[in-house]
Amino acid sequence: MPLFCIIGHDAPGATEKRNRLLQAHIQYLSKLKQQNRLMAVGPLFSGKTSESEYSGSMLLVEFDTIEEARAWYEQDDYYLAGVYQTLEVRPYIDAMPFC
Repeated sequence: MPLFCIIGHDAPGATEKRNRLLQAHIQYLSKLKQQNRLMAVGPLFSGKTSESEYSGSMLLVEFDTIEEARAWYEQDDYYLAGVYQTLEVRPYIDAMPFC
């Protein structure tokens, strides 16, 4: 199944929404993890350390098409609440097997 990288870039002032919706966001992602289709997930930061402010999210997911990946993530609580100013969904290839 093809891999896709989903990157959400936070909207200004999104921290409060992130904090309030964290548990719902985790529950939504857990469903995909149980299907073995969520390979990696985590926040992005504005600075050079994880103590910096949040600036977005990155997910590595498996779906048949880029449209399915985008449609799935557009149902996440973070997306629905406007945590992200922009959302990118891009095809991804895991190059580790070649190393």
